[in-house]
Amino acid sequence: MKKNAKTYTAKLEKLDNDFKTGLKGAKNRDFVTQHAAFQYLAKEYDLHQIAIAGLSPDQEPSPKRLAELQKFVKKHDTKIIYFEEVASPKIAQTLADETGAKMEVLSPIEGITAKEQKQGIDYISYMEDNLKALQKTIK
Repeated sequence: MKKNAKTYTAKLEKLDNDFKTGLKGAKNRDFVTQHAAFQYLAKEYDLHQIAIAGLSPDQEPSPKRLAELQKFVKKHDTKIIYFEEVASPKIAQTLADETGAKMEVLSPIEGITAKEQKQGIDYISYMEDNLKALQKTIK
């Protein structure tokens, strides 16, 4: 058991280092998400999450909030709006359509299926994918 813990701890440390290295020196540290699911990630790596909605992915923003987001996306030339594969992307898609941005998955890792686990997909692999996705915006 200690060996497994040590091995996993080493993987987590590598992941942390990959995030620090992969996001180092970025001038743009803003990323727009479907909802406020990435506060800890943003805080840990000195990023700025702009959430379309609050903590619930299905919460709809007010028309005023949507207009503010449209202005932000256009002003900052945001190319990607992040959404989650386990929730409806309808609101994020609306913002992307209205601003010309593309959609990209950023996973809060809430939906790992038994099938994925059997395939070896885990927290580490999801976070590696998240880093690759964020690097498209954080530059």
